[in-house]
Amino acid sequence: MKPKVAILLPTMGKMEAVLHDWLVLTAGSGKYSLLDLKTYGISPVDKAFNILHRRFLDSDADYAFVLNDDECPEPGALDRLMAHDKDIVSGVCWKWTEEQGPLPVAARWSEEAQTFYWVQGEGLEKIDRVSFSGVLMKRAVLEKVLVGTYAHLPICACECGWADHRARKRMMDCPKCGKKLIADGTEMASPGFLFMDEARRRGFEVWMDFGVRIHHYKTVDLQRVNDLMALARNETKAEVLAAVKDLAAKGVPDAEIIGALVG
Repeated sequence: MKPKVAILLPTMGKMEAVLHDWLVLTAGSGKYSLLDLKTYGISPVDKAFNILHRRFLDSDADYAFVLNDDECPEPGALDRLMAHDKDIVSGVCWKWTEEQGPLPVAARWSEEAQTFYWVQGEGLEKIDRVSFSGVLMKRAVLEKVLVGTYAHLPICACECGWADHRARKRMMDCPKCGKKLIADGTEMASPGFLFMDEARRRGFEVWMDFGVRIHHYKTVDLQRVNDLMALARNETKAEVLAAVKDLAAKGVPDAEIIGALVG
């Protein structure tokens, strides 16, 4: 019997053409029974996902595969994730940090530092947090994690440098220096991360296959891409990083920089 996979896809009424093609090809492969669950024009995204969470529970699907409308898994991604037979397993998307350059959106918790940190990996590894960018979950996960767990929460911060990476919004005093914390809404804990925190509390493991790419598509200016690629080809690493930091300081979106440098 074919596994029944629900594609959970919050949209604003459109998606990348490559994602449409991937859905058609995956459905036509004959390997899966695909249930197409989308929202249209529902924002913020946490509200859209909670609607999809309820619709999934009303279905008879065995798995949920969560994507964003500007992403596309590489060919064979779903096959490879299914083969791992994990409760929660994700492909890898990328983010940019000034200190380390492009990094997978994958994090582990450090008890010593009391913070999450970004990790590089190879192959299949157990981690603590993944985003909802190409993550496959068994039905039991969405049955046990309550609807509404996926929600934006403010990250409190302190002038001493401490930040509330667990998004404990009731916390009022800094555990490092005792001063009052500031939550001005300019930083948010990823709702996918919060979902993974709750899933782990309920006994599920979170895994990432660092060899499965989930491509993140953005509209970019071609001249800027050409300039960045020229830097990547012809300059030393230090000069490239300096140039990229300068672009970031000018407000160039992270996705444009990452897309140009890592493809």
